[in-house]
Amino acid sequence: MIQATSVFEEIEAAHRAFERAFERRDMGALADLYSADPRAFPSHHEVLAGTPTITAFWRAVTARGVTSCSIRATEVASSGDTAYDVGRYTMLCDDGVVDRGTFLNVWKRERGRWKLHREFWNSSLPEDRADPGAPHRSAPTHEATGR
Repeated sequence: MIQATSVFEEIEAAHRAFERAFERRDMGALADLYSADPRAFPSHHEVLAGTPTITAFWRAVTARGVTSCSIRATEVASSGDTAYDVGRYTMLCDDGVVDRGTFLNVWKRERGRWKLHREFWNSSLPEDRADPGAPHRSAPTHEATGR
C-alpha cells in the first residue's frame, strides 16, 4: 500500500534534512536541498545566487560558531510543481540564540522532490543588537564566494 504524504509533510521533512545537514556541516547535503537555480535573500545582505554561493554563505555561518538551526513552517500551500511555506527560524551557537526571525520559501518540485528555489528570511533581532556571529552578520567575503 502506498501512503500519500501531504506537501506540508514533505516540506517539513526537507526542513529536518536541512537542520541535520547544517548540524553536520555537510554542505553537499545542503546543496542537494536547493533547486537547479536557487536564490537566497538573507537579512541585511544582497541576493545570493546559485548553490555554490548559498553553500559558501552557510559554510561561513558555521565557521563563525553557529552550530544548529530550527525551522518551523506555519503555513504551506502548493499549486502543481510550485509551493511556498512561511514560518519561524532560530539559529543557535553553544552560548544560545544568535538569530531568530521569520521566513518565506518558494519550492520547486524537481525529479519528484521539493527543492528550495527562493528563500527569504528576516531577522527579528535589531541589527545593532545582533551577535557578530549571527547569520545576517556573517556573509562570506567576496573571496569565499569567488565574486
